[in-house]
Amino acid sequence: MDTLHGLSRAASASPNLKCVTVSIFSFNILQRNVYCALFRLLSTLPLYDEIESFSFIWTGAEESFYNDYHLLPESDRTIIGLYNWTTGRFPKAQELLGPLISDDVFFEKMREIRLPKNLRSFRTDMDSNYYFYLLPVLCSPSANITDLHIHKAAHPFAADFAFPTVKNLTISMASSVILHQDGFKLLKYQFPNLESLRITKARWEESISYIFWFPNVPTILYLDIPWPGPRPHKCRINALEHFLGPMLHEENARNLERCTFRGKTFSVSGLRDVVAVCTISKGVETPDGDAPGNHKQIWTFDWEGDLDFDQMERDWEDWEVMERQEEDLEYSDYALSESEESEHAVGLGDNAGFEGSIGDMESEFSGDSEYPHTGDELYPIDSDNESDGSSDIDIDK
Repeated sequence: MDTLHGLSRAASASPNLKCVTVSIFSFNILQRNVYCALFRLLSTLPLYDEIESFSFIWTGAEESFYNDYHLLPESDRTIIGLYNWTTGRFPKAQELLGPLISDDVFFEKMREIRLPKNLRSFRTDMDSNYYFYLLPVLCSPSANITDLHIHKAAHPFAADFAFPTVKNLTISMASSVILHQDGFKLLKYQFPNLESLRITKARWEESISYIFWFPNVPTILYLDIPWPGPRPHKCRINALEHFLGPMLHEENARNLERCTFRGKTFSVSGLRDVVAVCTISKGVETPDGDAPGNHKQIWTFDWEGDLDFDQMERDWEDWEVMERQEEDLEYSDYALSESEESEHAVGLGDNAGFEGSIGDMESEFSGDSEYPHTGDELYPIDSDNESDGSSDIDIDK
């Protein structure tokens, strides 16, 4: 709670403040109340409408923390009981945060918040799948939010929300896996003017029954997304261009100019990041058959970044060999330890009668009698036919 009071004092002392970032580590059960109290405090400042960038970053302990440390009786481990017990430990919090905010009350409070008039960038860490945290963006017509950062996002996206002013969207997933049935198809309806999309802390779902196609969002110019496969060397340039195909194929979907793929690979030195950037440009339309008006659009892909897939594969194989050797060594050490303990137990058994008599004597006088499965590969291809970094693809218009 000192963070909130300190923010108010610091803001009052900085008349030219343009950017506000609030980072709090506390119990998750307090998050909604803190979020409401934060805007209540900020909105009283003279400089409130001059703020251009706002970020709410929350790192918290789950309710299981209470159980793990037996902090309160089991009978008091209700939501209200946990909240009252937590705020009771911090007298300042009780006065500032008030009683626990329910879902209905939180919804109404979010609708009442009016963001600064000059605000352009908004980031929030959400509580589970509660998209109510975004309601201030929807309910502040005077604010022109162009950059939106949604952290700890869940799926599917709320179909009733629409953000026509947002041009740059960053989504950090609550789950590490982007599922096929999730609501990315809603993006073109919720963000009708979206130009840049970045997805972080996630990977695509793996499956052998279908191939995941990224949904068509016609207005997007720039993509920054996870590598579509757990092993980059198993999903090379040909497969990445195949992945982009639907976004270039559909009608009015020809705006994409650049896509950045981010993945991770292993070597004997450990885990490292892999980044490949594809710049897409339109080529010359060519006739497609004898029918009038039929043409093919030639798309050129220029690649840069981490493209030495053969080396990645060798590094990954070396890492797997090292992992197996370490596992074998651990097993050998375990087997040796088990063998030594067994021999020691046999030795003790030979003297059991003697040690037993000693134990009886002592008791008579003294009275005292503890590698991740990667799943099926997406887009397996023949590495012998790999591109050298620049290629063309024909897409039916």
